[in-house]
Amino acid sequence: MTVDNRTRTLPPPVRWRQPCGPTAVESAFVSCRRLMAAYVFLLPVQLGASATLRIAVSDLFVFAYLVRRGSRLRRVPAAWSPWAYALVVVVWTGVLVALAHTGAMSQTTFLAKAVGLLVLLGSFAAVVDVAVDWATLRTLLRAFLLGVLANVALAVFAYTVLRTTGVKLPLLNAPYEDSRLTGLLIDPNAFGGIIATALVLHLVTSCGGAPLLSRGWARFADLALPVGLLLTFSRSAWIGAFLGALFVGVAAPRVLARMAARVGPPAVAGVLLASFWLPSFSSLVSRPGQVTARVSIADDALRDFIVNPVLGTGLGVFSSRHGVIVHNSTLWFLTELGLVGLVVFVGFLLAYAAKGWRTVHEVSGPPRALALALFAGIGVGLGVSVGIEALYQRYWWLMFAGTAAAHGLARQEKS
Repeated sequence: MTVDNRTRTLPPPVRWRQPCGPTAVESAFVSCRRLMAAYVFLLPVQLGASATLRIAVSDLFVFAYLVRRGSRLRRVPAAWSPWAYALVVVVWTGVLVALAHTGAMSQTTFLAKAVGLLVLLGSFAAVVDVAVDWATLRTLLRAFLLGVLANVALAVFAYTVLRTTGVKLPLLNAPYEDSRLTGLLIDPNAFGGIIATALVLHLVTSCGGAPLLSRGWARFADLALPVGLLLTFSRSAWIGAFLGALFVGVAAPRVLARMAARVGPPAVAGVLLASFWLPSFSSLVSRPGQVTARVSIADDALRDFIVNPVLGTGLGVFSSRHGVIVHNSTLWFLTELGLVGLVVFVGFLLAYAAKGWRTVHEVSGPPRALALALFAGIGVGLGVSVGIEALYQRYWWLMFAGTAAAHGLARQEKS
């Protein structure tokens, strides 16, 4: 029997469905990554809820991220340290000690310090979770740098307008509009610290072969960030920038040399220009009355510590007794949380500095520049902590979280 091929009916060809875009899982991750990029971009923005309590707009994006991710947060053991959990224990123990000593605690202290630490740990977990690769970590740091750069540009513009025309722009540089830059952070020390962190990130990555900004924006940052840092007149931030550079010098001396050659001339020119342009330049730098006040605060803090050396006076007790905060992170821990709190604070810092140091020496190429920048960022925060209670500065926690994420990525590549 023969088959007539001319009349045979063939089935239609199979048409495989081709994806026309990212999968639902990929789209969800991109959305989450955008939430964290918005978080770091808005870190330089705070709203004053009261004279002592400030609200960080960026926290809303962390909250949204954590709600969206829920139980799917990645578990990255290499990123975490027991000292982070111990930090929560000693701070909440400080709440109990304060209640035992005074029978009360201000709502501001409870929200800003006890609850605030949990918020910071949430941001830490979110950064570690979203940084699944070096490219994502780089994107976060770039968004942070752009956010700081935008705020510095606005702050310097407002400062210049006020100085030349007498017109005061709303919100910017409050409450020191005619003397010190505060941007939208209200506190010049906090603003100086975040600028110093951004400056170190920018210089280390640019001089280390992994620039976060394009050439034009990088040149603008070379000028704007040092000028902004200078005009905050924050000696704590200046110490932070110096210590961050010192961290770079210890880990990578050649990168430090390139940084000095790149930013040295504009920095010197900025100091000379400001000294001629601002009649109050020397008094803003020296502020001898403030130095005397800080010495008096330190003396009171040590006296309180001697009375309660083990667990301290309790969270917020010093400020309620003396009407002022300690203005030094180490001394604050020693006074309000005692020797136990100080050990935990130092252990936490050493743990993440060690993670940063190991990561710098375990990776190469562009990842090494990112790891070195984050390691230096921890040094900046440590320097800032000399003059303020810096533990609650969100940019410092970004450096901790970025270092932790980088350490986890390095371990993942080795395994």
